[in-house]
Amino acid sequence: IELSPMAEVKECQAIILSVSHQVFKDLDKNKIDGFFSQDDRVKKVLIDVSGIQGDKLMDDPSYLYWRL
Repeated sequence: IELSPMAEVKECQAIILSVSHQVFKDLDKNKIDGFFSQDDRVKKVLIDVSGIQGDKLMDDPSYLYWRL
């Protein structure tokens, strides 16, 4: 596995947030949107194991949002 800086993460089809570190809690919707492909025909898949982004994205129709 090769880790990349978050600034290089782009064109993702799915993201898994598995820990509730502050850096992930501080992500706003615009920053999260920037990680994904900008193709409006495809839903953004976000699996948020800790549920730290729920208030920001749960009701957004452009996301398929899962949390435990």
